[in-house]
Amino acid sequence: MKGLVVLACVSASLQGPVPSDTAVKSVRISVRPVATTRLRVTIENLRDSPLVESTIGLFAPGDARPRSEQFNNFGGYLGGPETPGLGPLPVAPHEQRVIDVEVPDSQLQWKPMLTLVSFANGYYEGTLDALTPWREARQKQVDDLNFWLHAIDTLPSGSADAARRYLREQAIKRAGQATDGASSLRDRMWTIANGTGTLPDLLASVNRARETASRQLAALQPSLAGPLSERRVASAALSFEPSAATKYVVVIENAGTRPLEAWAWDYIDPRTGKTREANLQTWVAYTPMAYPAEAIFCQARCENIRSAMK
Repeated sequence: MKGLVVLACVSASLQGPVPSDTAVKSVRISVRPVATTRLRVTIENLRDSPLVESTIGLFAPGDARPRSEQFNNFGGYLGGPETPGLGPLPVAPHEQRVIDVEVPDSQLQWKPMLTLVSFANGYYEGTLDALTPWREARQKQVDDLNFWLHAIDTLPSGSADAARRYLREQAIKRAGQATDGASSLRDRMWTIANGTGTLPDLLASVNRARETASRQLAALQPSLAGPLSERRVASAALSFEPSAATKYVVVIENAGTRPLEAWAWDYIDPRTGKTREANLQTWVAYTPMAYPAEAIFCQARCENIRSAMK
């Protein structure tokens, strides 16, 4: 099975009107395999509570701090799947999970170490460098959940129009309050507010969202109690081995005579023949690029592309 990546649009410094539909001729795009090295990491949960999150730090020889980190959300507590069977699940007590970690430089002998672990019962371990942003993220989600639980509890239920108008107003209000991150509940409420179902359907959707928010709040609150304390990671074990792998990059080459400023590309799903919006990059060139030799390499981490190339 083969996949196809196509340019949806490109932008250059042009003067005058531009037709609404313009064939892309001055930029070439392709997908190429690139050999790389990864670490195959095995994490073992040593506690009697499910492991829901971890952070793996990559340490170069002689370094006291990790040069890069990979955060893994195994559960549905920080925006993960809400439906059992969709997406990753927590690591069960005394079970293992194998994950792949990409390394920044395959020439170095990287050592992965767990710098953070958190469990379903609220217990956590890790370094302050890893725990501080982790707890801040959890506090932001708790604030968002509390906002929407209050908004749902004061939802006017007399008519569908009034309820939709209220949800839109609350979504706009919350967007103004929390400008530094996405909110899955805000997006969900906005979708409900712009639906066309009956009032009972609307209220049923809102109540399901409330039940989910209540469960997430109950799961998050124990880890926010008391001052943040650094604890050596001892409740999970880590082992690893190098693993050769192949990743795929999208190669965008400027074959024209003007600097390339921005572009968008779509992935054509080989199963349906339809496009899926894949990426939008913006890049401003202050000096002309070398034509046509200079190419821009974009990491293509889309699993659809990767599987289609196999």
